[in-house]
Amino acid sequence: MEIDVRTTRGSLRLDRTRNYDVIKDLDNIKPNITFAQLIKESKRIEKELRDAMKRPTLKELKNLQEKNRKFKKRIRQKQDEVNLLEYKEIKDRTETINSLIEETLNEELNNIEEVEPESEDSTKIEFEENDD
Repeated sequence: MEIDVRTTRGSLRLDRTRNYDVIKDLDNIKPNITFAQLIKESKRIEKELRDAMKRPTLKELKNLQEKNRKFKKRIRQKQDEVNLLEYKEIKDRTETINSLIEETLNEELNNIEEVEPESEDSTKIEFEENDD
């Protein structure tokens, strides 16, 4: 005949202890300060306690990729504006140079004397004189 044995564990001594109450503990602590010191330092102590009990503020960057994309877009727009300004400046310079070249060529053309072509009659006459 087989006997089933059920094993159970008893409670730990630690399980029987009561939970820790920090507020009750703080109430029972004897401060090492006089009333004169407390009144004199109350503002500073209040600030120190407030700062010590503050939780750190963590900031998370949201939509970092979106902001990065917008920033790059603005950079491209500014670059396009600069390129457009450079293009306009180059175009203006080219137009100025072309107009100067045109003026110079026109002046040169005006300075050249026109040569009148000889008429055919005078050429025939000269030819006939040479034949005699």
